[in-house]
Amino acid sequence: MVVSSKAAVAAYVSAFLRALDPASPAGRRLTGWLRYNSSLLGLDFEAAIRPAKRAGRRPRAPSADRPLSGRAWAKLGKTLDAIATREASAPDPIAENFAAFVDAIGLSVEQAAVLRLVFEAARDSTFDRLCDALVECRVADNYGLIALGLGTDSGAVVRAANSANLAGLMKIYGGAGERFSAYIPYRVINALLPPNHGLAAIERSLIGAPMPAELTLADFDHIGSECDFLLRLLRNALDRRRPGINVLLVGVPGTGKTELCKTLAAELRCALFAIGEADDSGAEPDRGERLDALKLAAPLAARRGNAILLFDEMQDLLADESPNGNAQKAGSKVYFNRMLEQNPVPVLWTSNSIRECDPAFLRRMTYILEMQAMPIAARASMLENGARQCGLRIDPGQAKQLARRYPVAPAILKGAVQAVAIAGGNAEEIDLVAGPMSRFVAGRRAVAPAKSVPFLPELANADIDLSMIERAATASAASELSLFFYGPPGTGKSAFARHLAETMALEPMLRRGSDLLSKWIGDTEKQLARAFAEARNDRRFLIIDEAEPFLWNRSAESRSWEVSMVDELLIQMESHTLPFACTTNLPEAVDSAALRRFSLKVKFDYLTPDQTAKAYAHFFTREAPPSLRHLTALTPSDFASVAKRCRLLNLPMDRDAPLLTMLEGEVAGKRLPTRKIGF
Repeated sequence: MVVSSKAAVAAYVSAFLRALDPASPAGRRLTGWLRYNSSLLGLDFEAAIRPAKRAGRRPRAPSADRPLSGRAWAKLGKTLDAIATREASAPDPIAENFAAFVDAIGLSVEQAAVLRLVFEAARDSTFDRLCDALVECRVADNYGLIALGLGTDSGAVVRAANSANLAGLMKIYGGAGERFSAYIPYRVINALLPPNHGLAAIERSLIGAPMPAELTLADFDHIGSECDFLLRLLRNALDRRRPGINVLLVGVPGTGKTELCKTLAAELRCALFAIGEADDSGAEPDRGERLDALKLAAPLAARRGNAILLFDEMQDLLADESPNGNAQKAGSKVYFNRMLEQNPVPVLWTSNSIRECDPAFLRRMTYILEMQAMPIAARASMLENGARQCGLRIDPGQAKQLARRYPVAPAILKGAVQAVAIAGGNAEEIDLVAGPMSRFVAGRRAVAPAKSVPFLPELANADIDLSMIERAATASAASELSLFFYGPPGTGKSAFARHLAETMALEPMLRRGSDLLSKWIGDTEKQLARAFAEARNDRRFLIIDEAEPFLWNRSAESRSWEVSMVDELLIQMESHTLPFACTTNLPEAVDSAALRRFSLKVKFDYLTPDQTAKAYAHFFTREAPPSLRHLTALTPSDFASVAKRCRLLNLPMDRDAPLLTMLEGEVAGKRLPTRKIGF
């Protein structure tokens, strides 16, 4: 039965009255409260306490400064009982909301009764002041006062208040004090008040609107098998209403954990609700508030049916920062374990790291998926969608180029798009915003596109016929290609690697050793793993240029972090399923065990005299002078550098002497023994 708020409060006050003596301090406070707040209950206070009229005698109302007589006290109680009975079934949207809510979350009669009294005090400051006054008079502690209002014992109130069903909904502080200390989250109070009416409106207020998906399963082809398994797991769990289903997605920011959750929900045609992302005032929630939000949302989602909950940043629950900066376990292990076991609907958890996770938590996960970097296509798709929503025009080619240039969390690129749209800019200005954002927010510089220096086979002096490598690259075993190119700078190592990628119809992905190195111990290994994962996800030909830091000789003199970097590269090589290449100018420093792991090792050397003449003709469009043959240690890069200098400074290229002098200068900079050219 739905009981109106006026009837409920009248019943509580009547119960308080029966438990108190009118002459006691608490009785006097209650009398005063009723005298001045009688309109709250529709009570005619003076009429209720006026003595019965006797024949020939006019009744006299009691004085306000004297306690009520026992007869007046009893009459007042009967009047309040009559109000409670009369008003019980009066139309009351708030009472209707409360009844629908407690039914939806499965509260017992006793639990609902305790929650109702605390709710009425929390939403009505007038009734709350009465509860404060009675606690202040030491009539009872907080549990005891609720027991008085409900006509039960304190033990029953304690059991109901501490039940699992009321966790996250209400907190009662047991000790007697100066105020009535019972708490209900403001979001719950507001959800039950007008203009909300009915359970659907209450649910929207408490758990929000379902999250829409921005991607499709095709954007997660790089984890297709895992997605297929997750879809079957979640669908069967929903259909069979299996409790305790928890899926943990782990990966660094930008790997698409949240987007995958939204995509899975869309594929299952079920609602996905993000839980615990703000406190009652919209500020950052603490651990307890996030858990309370989950405990509150779970039964509502279960009642709704065909719903999944998303709990982002799970690591917030698992560790606190101690004053010295070290991670410490947070909260009750038993409480959290039981919550995982009893979740009435599937919960998708995401975390950037599980380093702080207690193994007991992980054992209660139904499935754990490690997310790698999102493919370029998926990041580009998100960028296009974000631009479309902002009214900014961006074509697929631009989106793909930006996604390749900024391998950061998609939200960073979406934020850049929004900033440009607000400024009334165009797609060309996205770099202006995305560059600093990726550098300062994500700690990653923009990846410069690989220079499209054409590879000239006739100018490559390699110790293996490069055409044989090209034929091998198009064979069925191409995925087994791991290439080690070494030799002096400028001899064409990287250019040939890019040419080979194009021969295999793969996009080259160039990473310099300096791009992957970090000053933090262990972070370089993560950067290496991330580069290999990105190449696999995007099906690109990974080229690690100047790779000597990851190939150092692991001798006894090597430092542990250097050994760890080499070990990480070897591990990644073993599991990589696409061709890749490393280049270095320092082959003598390479670890012999690492060198054996490469399927092909190719030395690129300085140009031969015949190649030097061909390079001269190619870059300067004129026949080489005979004296050029006496200049050794030249590379294609030396010729390209001189030609570029001539173009920039508008120098003529029709005279041999200045060209030869500049080439001699390129060789001199290498600090190698050379012969002086005579004219």
